[in-house]
Amino acid sequence: MNWKVDLENKRSLSVSIFCDHTQWHKFILNYIPSFLKKNVGIENYFFSLSKNRGSHIRLTIVSPSSEATSLILKIDAYLKKCITKIGASDSKNLIPENGTFCDFTPNTIHYGVYDFYHTNIRLQNELTTLLITTFQHYKKNTISNLIEIFIELFFILSKSPLLTKESSVKLFERLLESEYKNLDAKLLTEVKRINKTEFIENKEELISFVNQDIYSFSEMEPFQKQWFSIILNFKKWDTEKKTNQEEYLIQSVCNLFGFDNRITAYYLFVSAIRG
Repeated sequence: MNWKVDLENKRSLSVSIFCDHTQWHKFILNYIPSFLKKNVGIENYFFSLSKNRGSHIRLTIVSPSSEATSLILKIDAYLKKCITKIGASDSKNLIPENGTFCDFTPNTIHYGVYDFYHTNIRLQNELTTLLITTFQHYKKNTISNLIEIFIELFFILSKSPLLTKESSVKLFERLLESEYKNLDAKLLTEVKRINKTEFIENKEELISFVNQDIYSFSEMEPFQKQWFSIILNFKKWDTEKKTNQEEYLIQSVCNLFGFDNRITAYYLFVSAIRG
C-alpha cells in the first residue's frame, strides 16, 4: 500500500460485500488481494468491517479519476463470481431497529464512486494491515473471537510506553462511561448485570492475563506486532495532534472491526486491571 497519495484527480471506490462473516477471511485474504495485485490503476486501498445496513466488508480503493469507472465495473464482476463460490447464507442481514437504512440481501455486492477524501491515510493503511493479519491468525473464527481479541489489544496498549496501570484504568473507565451514556436506564442495568456475571465467571483467568509481562516483540504473533507498531508510531503519524491519542486509537480499531461489544470488552478489561 502507498500511504503517500496525491489527492488531485483521485476517486474513492467504495465496495460493500454482504455475506456470512464465516466467509470473510476468504475475501480479505484471497479474493480481494488477488484482484488488487492483477489490476493497474489502484493507488491505495483500505479495509474495514461494518454493521451499517447489515454486516459486511467494506473495501475502499483509491484510483485516478480516469480509471475509476473501469475499475469499479471490473471489481463488481469479479466479486460477484467470488460470491457464487461460498454458497448460500444461513441468515439474512438485519436492518438497524431505527430503519434508517435499507436492508441488503446476503451474498450481494454494492458499490459507489465518490470524490476522494480521507484523513490520516498512513494510519488507515496500518489499520488495514492489522485487520488482514488478524484474519490470517483467526481465519473464519475472527468475528466470533472479537471480545478476546480486543482484550488482548487493550492489554498490549496498556503495557506500552504510552500508559501506566493507573492511566490505563482511567482511560478505560472513561471509555466505558462514554458508552454507558448511550443506553437508557433499564438497558444499562441489564448490561451491567450481564457483564458483572461474565467477569465473575472469568475473573481468575482475566486477572492472570492482564498481570502477566508483555511478550517480547519476537514472541508476538504478526497481528500483535502490527498493533504494537501502530501504538509506538502513531504520535508521528498524527498530523492533527489529537489531545487523547490512546482513546482515538482504541476508537479507531473498534470502528475498523465494526466491534459492537466494546462495552463488555471495556468492562472486563478494566475490572481485571483493578483486580
